[in-house]
Amino acid sequence: IDGLIELQKKKLYVVIDPRYFSNYPKNIIVEQEPKPGSIVREGREVNLIVSKGPIISIVEDYTGKTLAYVRNRLEEIFSFQGKTIEIGNITYVSSDAPKGTVVGQYPPPNTPIGSVDKIDLIISRGNEIESFYLKNYVGQDINDVMQKMALRGVLIHVIPENIEDPQKNSIILSQEPEEGTLVKRNETVTFHVGYLPSEVQTDKLYARVVNFDLPPNIESGKEVNVRILVKDKAGEREVYNAKNKGGDSISIPFKSYSPTTIYIYVNEGLYEVRKLE
Repeated sequence: IDGLIELQKKKLYVVIDPRYFSNYPKNIIVEQEPKPGSIVREGREVNLIVSKGPIISIVEDYTGKTLAYVRNRLEEIFSFQGKTIEIGNITYVSSDAPKGTVVGQYPPPNTPIGSVDKIDLIISRGNEIESFYLKNYVGQDINDVMQKMALRGVLIHVIPENIEDPQKNSIILSQEPEEGTLVKRNETVTFHVGYLPSEVQTDKLYARVVNFDLPPNIESGKEVNVRILVKDKAGEREVYNAKNKGGDSISIPFKSYSPTTIYIYVNEGLYEVRKLE
């Protein structure tokens, strides 16, 4: 890095050729052209061969890494060593490990790489809560509570109540069931919420969550754009728009009235339509 900074200060154009070397540590400049001591002008191209470290001979430990990291790492091994290793079966499990990280693999770490042509991965879905004891949410903003409940897979029914105090607008006044009740995923919790007369809606408003798993081999592992639209009586709105790779899990909370239609687009092409009552 110090060498690169020095070349940039001298306004020289640097071309890096990374290679694996068993006798040079990672990021060390092994060779350069022009040779040391040569006189060069500003703007001249300087070619550097930089060590990638020792050639990989065993399967690495990918525990705690993301699927995108593993995919890029395997592509890197192919690029510099010519060894083709693909991602095999991907299994998603509930785990205390961060969502989207590797919690298991086969073959295991330190397996000789010569006999390996694919690596199966176990990916964490995070700690999915199947049931929980309901807290007392009275006095809290309904919008904050709806986000929390949606991520736990609970449907929210909002009953608007007329209030005159602006300080209580969007504030939960009461709840059903009461605090301490065991609530399971996909069950409904009802909140009575204060609204000024001008903001009262008589229709049911629900907190929901859309879960979408990109197929591991979509677009041959290339990055794709995922866009999710929600449509209900309030109109059509975008709730997600980002780049993802195959195998990624997407979980987005949102609010909508019934009925609701969800449109999932991949690279601007309609991939899936879901209907919610």
